[in-house]
Amino acid sequence: METDTEKLILDFLKKQPMGATVTDIANRLNMSRTTTVKYLEVMRATGLLDYKEVGMAKLWFVSTRLSYAEHVLLEKTRQVIKAIETPEKHLELIRRATEPHLKTFRTYPSEERQRLARLFKQMAEELEQE
Repeated sequence: METDTEKLILDFLKKQPMGATVTDIANRLNMSRTTTVKYLEVMRATGLLDYKEVGMAKLWFVSTRLSYAEHVLLEKTRQVIKAIETPEKHLELIRRATEPHLKTFRTYPSEERQRLARLFKQMAEELEQE
């Protein structure tokens, strides 16, 4: 899940076409080098950042391994995950995600609507059994 700190790091590195060192990033964001390195490594593991070695230094930059569309999808996924902080929020998210499908299903023949209803009942029964 993207944190405010990750967003700050991304925003800073987007403005650094040649990349930035850990020290540059830590100083700019008023963080310790140790904390900065931890964030950078996690963000690299998730595909957001990468680095290149220049001498003994690492220059960090926004990853180009992912396409712009993949970056957007990753960001949207992080926002959804972040939004699911409580069971109530999770239920609301499910309701909002299924409403368009329900509207479409209402236009289908009766047997297809019944199939959907059976699917929801089966899912509910599975949840109640756990």
